[in-house]
Amino acid sequence: MDDVIDVIHHSSTKVLASHIGTTPFCGPLGAQFGIKCCCGKEYVDPKLLIPKIEAYPDITFVLLHTGHEFLPQGSPHFYNFSFVEDSIAMAQKYPNVYISLSAMFAMDKNGTLKYPGGLGNVRRIKRANVTAKTLWGSDASWFQGQIKPVLIKSIQAMVRAGFTPQERCWTLQRAARHVYNLPRRTQPECTATA
Repeated sequence: MDDVIDVIHHSSTKVLASHIGTTPFCGPLGAQFGIKCCCGKEYVDPKLLIPKIEAYPDITFVLLHTGHEFLPQGSPHFYNFSFVEDSIAMAQKYPNVYISLSAMFAMDKNGTLKYPGGLGNVRRIKRANVTAKTLWGSDASWFQGQIKPVLIKSIQAMVRAGFTPQERCWTLQRAARHVYNLPRRTQPECTATA
């Protein structure tokens, strides 16, 4: 990690987007593909990044998935959403830490959510008042045509959690532009009244 951070520190784009928490590949899915993922706390705990976050305030750290649980309760690597709480607390404390909603609303082909808890996480984000530090990302397109239903489910969760129209607009579009320094669109952006 030291080498990666050093390269980012000396680059013109000082952003590190890091997968936080477990992955479905820690369980039977990984075994099916012959993938051995390391999902012990020493590999997936967001708090392990704190020394780097503090040492490199010029680097923006994006905690992908906000530490969402991708394994079922009872799994040896189920952390009871503690990494979500830690990721949100880090976004509250550190100006250079952002979180993402990516993959929380991934679905099977029949529209069933693959991983429970997404709405609860969005509510935690709203309660913690870190909507200004939150980005949306699909990372759930396992099947063709899935981005739209995942996006709809994400927006519905934001509405149910009490995100204002401005917070939804920021999360869906403007936050990524801000963090990754992306060019402005020529098409109209989302409106705050949507």
